[in-house]
Amino acid sequence: MTRKTATMERVKQCRAEARRKEVELKLQARLEQITVYKISRARKGKSHDYWYSSWKEGDKSHSVYLGSCRKMTADVALQKARKMKEEAIHVN
Repeated sequence: MTRKTATMERVKQCRAEARRKEVELKLQARLEQITVYKISRARKGKSHDYWYSSWKEGDKSHSVYLGSCRKMTADVALQKARKMKEEAIHVN
């Protein structure tokens, strides 16, 4: 029978911390796998540009409307897409 020592406890804590960090990094990587792109559509003789975003969730591909290009920049569209994906995969 082995005795629990302070060193063994620290090793266990370090391993648990490493596992938590690994899970956190994997979730962050999933949030970064987003494609934001612009689509042009003609309506009533005029061309309108819209931001869309897509990402994969398992085997499914999600495509989401983000908004008009006149109302937001590419950076704002990317932030909005990240937030929507975060809500979609239930990460807080």
